Amino acid sequence: MLKVSGKLDCQSFLDIAKQYRSQCLQTNSHNQIIIDLTQMTFADPFGIMGLTLLVRSVRLDTNTKCRVLLPSDSAAKSYLVKSGCLVFCSKHIECERSYLGTFDRVFGNLLKRNFIPLTPISSENDIGPINNQVESFLIENNYHYSKEEINDIQVMISELCQNVIYHSESAIPERGLFFMQGYKPKMSGKGKFCMVSIGDAGIGIRNSLNKNPRLENMVFSDCKAISLALKEGVSGVDGDRFRGNGLYDLNRLTKKHKANLYIHSHGGVVSYTFKESGRIKEENDIFPVIGTQVCFSLEEKR
Repeated sequence: MLKVSGKLDCQSFLDIAKQYRSQCLQTNSHNQIIIDLTQMTFADPFGIMGLTLLVRSVRLDTNTKCRVLLPSDSAAKSYLVKSGCLVFCSKHIECERSYLGTFDRVFGNLLKRNFIPLTPISSENDIGPINNQVESFLIENNYHYSKEEINDIQVMISELCQNVIYHSESAIPERGLFFMQGYKPKMSGKGKFCMVSIGDAGIGIRNSLNKNPRLENMVFSDCKAISLALKEGVSGVDGDRFRGNGLYDLNRLTKKHKANLYIHSHGGVVSYTFKESGRIKEENDIFPVIGTQVCFSLEEKR
């Protein structure tokens, strides 16, 4: 059993990946995996995206649907429904049937939500509408981002969506998924901030870079691949000087705005967070969970 207590975020994703490794080593590959969310009280975009990738990974690894025990906390359970998480997980899980397929995909009034639900990314035609939703969400909910900050958020989203479309090679109907959450902390001294996550169930950064003959002997691990992909001009496509700047631009812009950055790809998680001492990098090797997700959070300047 894979168990989440409290928050479903980057740290708990690392913990559940360790539990998944232990479960796979101890059980027959055809035994059903159970994900216990009964004690979950909170989920952020990294956690929501990580859960959607995890259940797909379990389905591929075991050829069985995993069973998900939904949160006892009614708000947390409602969030899994309203975010669209259970809809996009529904083909790969078993849970209380009343909660599957109940998500209304019409966004409705963004003022009634503090998030933009999971949204499919299938082609470049999806990027414009997503960015329009982001701009409307930030303005209508009175987030105090400058025009430059909103533009840079949209640039980062566009770059990540293009990476999903052109590099993920995801076999599922939607190439990838987009999700955004806004936060208005009640703690004094804490400004409002937004968190964006974009993920796919594709081949991963390492396998993508290994397609470039010049990089074939340079990529020894998923964490190494993530760090390498953040450098200028690094791409899985050889000989095209216009490729390879998507994650580089993401890294540059998150530095510029002091935004936290979290990247998971198959067996690696790399994070960059801003502390009083500066920008801190952390690497974690994990049991492979299919796909890639990139998540960044940006606090408004007051």
